[in-house]
Amino acid sequence: MPIFVDARIPVAFAPAASAGRGDALLIEGDGPVPDGVPDGLPVARLAAALPGHVAGCACCAPRGPVAAALHRLFLARARDAAAFFTRLVVCAGAEGEAAVRQALAADAFLAGRYRVAEPARPGGGVRLHAVPRPEPEAADARRTDRHARLS
Repeated sequence: MPIFVDARIPVAFAPAASAGRGDALLIEGDGPVPDGVPDGLPVARLAAALPGHVAGCACCAPRGPVAAALHRLFLARARDAAAFFTRLVVCAGAEGEAAVRQALAADAFLAGRYRVAEPARPGGGVRLHAVPRPEPEAADARRTDRHARLS
């Protein structure tokens, strides 16, 4: 059975207090880092303004301020200029959240490095599906039948 691993960095839209070890913060505005955030976390700032439409192809269009902040944060992680993080917590209002979601959807570089995290399920954990195991006799009968057809 193939296993698919999405190695992109999950982006969670949550209060800064939910950030923990191994996370990075993307904070809207120029205010101080909120209380309760562990020291040493990589922090990037964003201006919530959505970039205006620019004529030209996507590869030539300049990045908006949100995309630029996410790009700088990823490069700092890759170049070991910031602590390695496995999740990005975005602390922003509705406009800032919309700007981040739009940047993740529109920028090919960001879409390859970040993904919107799945919301937590009530009760927590991962939902597993039970797959019934075939009866051994039925598997033997299928195997015998297949070998008979090949002979």
